[in-house]
Amino acid sequence: MGFAKRAKGGSGQGKLRSANSSCSLASLLAARKAMLLSRRAIDRNSIDKNTAHLADLEPTRLNGGRMRTGFLDDVRIFATKILTVASLKHAATTLFISAMLVNVSASPSTASTWDNQTLTFNYYFPNYGNVFPGSPITFVADGSLHLSTFANLFPATFSVVGIGPDEVQISYDYPIANYPNGAGLGVFPFNGFNISGPNGLSPIISAFVDSNSNVTGLTDSDIGFTANSVSVNLAGVVFPPGSAGLIDIQFARAVPEPSTWAMMMLGFCGFGFLLHRRRSSALGAA
Repeated sequence: MGFAKRAKGGSGQGKLRSANSSCSLASLLAARKAMLLSRRAIDRNSIDKNTAHLADLEPTRLNGGRMRTGFLDDVRIFATKILTVASLKHAATTLFISAMLVNVSASPSTASTWDNQTLTFNYYFPNYGNVFPGSPITFVADGSLHLSTFANLFPATFSVVGIGPDEVQISYDYPIANYPNGAGLGVFPFNGFNISGPNGLSPIISAFVDSNSNVTGLTDSDIGFTANSVSVNLAGVVFPPGSAGLIDIQFARAVPEPSTWAMMMLGFCGFGFLLHRRRSSALGAA
């Protein structure tokens, strides 16, 4: 009996231990399941956040079967909005400004002068057209000094240099080393030189004695010019020691091309249309 009771009692404890084990296992399983669900929720929340963050930072995205940059899409949308709300007055303003910019950039602002061009020098004596020995002389107008003749005489020196956007200067002198007392030229029908430039440059419109010229007897009446040449008659002119005769030559500024004029006129028409639209809007509002 005692053994049976102990066995019975032992069976009850086993059932209790088994029940407790079942409860513990169920609790563990429930806790594990809750932990997994919680972890999934956390992971999903993180994924959603990361996805949203990446969507903001993603430089490209699939659109219409093509990869397009987010920045370009924004630019396209912005441009579409501008074009949608743009009015004719904005178009007229843009047209006017564009035409003015084209006119400024396309219109030459300076003349094509002798500066750095290859020129020809001829000394004529005793009449115009009678070439003195040693001429013609070909040279580049870069300010360098050149001998006026290759004859068996102490020659004068000359140079041509640009002094402005549409102006060059001729300098003519007798070196003081060879002429310590200066020089005076004999009076003949013509005792001087001619300098000519290439065709296709801007035409010469004026030639005159520079105010800094310090020779005696040289006046504007001694200077003649054509579209591409200048003649200077030095007959009777006196060159004091170290002096130089200076002659300035001015060239016509280049004229804008017809296409440039057309763009400028188109711009003015657009501006006029803009003023007309503003006036009409003001009258309608009144």
